[in-house]
Amino acid sequence: MKRKLRLMAGILAACMLFPACGGTEQELDFDGRATEIDLCNYVVRAYLDADDYDTEFQTLKTMQRMAMDRQEAEITVRVPQDTSAPYSFVFSSDREFTKFTTYEMEITGRPDAEGYIGDYFYVDESLIPGNEYFWKVLDKKGKIADYGKTCVKDAPVRFINVESVRNFRDIGGWTAENGKKVAYGLVYRGTRLNGQQNGTMLLTEKGRARIRDELGIMTEIDLRSESDSTGYDQKVQITCVFGDIVNGKNDRNYLKCDINQYDAVINSSRNYALLRQIFSYFADESKYPIYFHCNSGADRTGTIAFLLNGLLGVSFEDLTRDFELTSMYSARWRSKATSEGFDGEGANKSGLYQQDGGNYVNWGKLYTDVMEFSEDGTLADGIANFLKERVGITDEQIASIKSILLK
Repeated sequence: MKRKLRLMAGILAACMLFPACGGTEQELDFDGRATEIDLCNYVVRAYLDADDYDTEFQTLKTMQRMAMDRQEAEITVRVPQDTSAPYSFVFSSDREFTKFTTYEMEITGRPDAEGYIGDYFYVDESLIPGNEYFWKVLDKKGKIADYGKTCVKDAPVRFINVESVRNFRDIGGWTAENGKKVAYGLVYRGTRLNGQQNGTMLLTEKGRARIRDELGIMTEIDLRSESDSTGYDQKVQITCVFGDIVNGKNDRNYLKCDINQYDAVINSSRNYALLRQIFSYFADESKYPIYFHCNSGADRTGTIAFLLNGLLGVSFEDLTRDFELTSMYSARWRSKATSEGFDGEGANKSGLYQQDGGNYVNWGKLYTDVMEFSEDGTLADGIANFLKERVGITDEQIASIKSILLK
């Protein structure tokens, strides 16, 4: 059934939201009306659930030409046929609806045998895996026509829908050291935000509002050089693209660090001072939430994600899954494959990766080179020692990063 949705310009009055505003509030059994949704589509879920390498690789091949870097959140509603349009969909992260968003919703169709009209609502908010959300459908008179609790299926991937921007995702959700998890909502990775796409600015007002207002991102870390960061408008980015000018100053932080990628970061001293700046930001709680990116969010971005989440204790297997999730973004293919594997004729675990269009990709060597610093045989120890011995990050800064990001 075709959905027709429009965000209401204003929020309905409280008494209209809760009809019992002058008397006893209606008791709603949210727990008895619970349903589960999966923010990942079926192919992404199949990749995450794969328990062997060949299945993972075959699933990635399926994704190769499909844009799946989007969060999907549809909620099914059923309203009695004797209720009256227009309808309002009220959505909240708590059952008391202390904070909520109200949308206008059109429900069309014929009633079923029980006298209910069914439709579905697409929630255009950045939901968090593992969390619960609460909703109500109100009719024209403010009467509750339907309600429920939506449980979001847990997953170590949280794509963020930012209009016109691709491969934007939260790095949280992965299991880390001591059974803890990397916290959602603090660090995001993705593609460039500046420049033009098809004659229009890449970052739209709607996308900008999501980054600034909904996600509350305070810092942009740009991993590109000046010559590589012009975008299609040929203007070199020098300030945060989603910042506002307040009293003559951009109200969001911006750090440009033109790092190399993969093992070049480990073995080239030109990167050490740059990494020191980046990880100093990660150790500073006032800089959060943080968005870091290069152009496509694959190689330089993937290298920093490896070092950060690896430091937190995320396994190499899961770091590789995060690396390969960029394949959901059809412009970039990244996988555990040789050039033959890239053509679909096999795969291997050797750590040798394709080199396409002059772009250097060597995920396996990044791992083996950083493991040379490990004293206890763990990747987290190898990254920590590399950051301390070569980059100049202190034990106190590492402890701060873990305190901020591990929950």
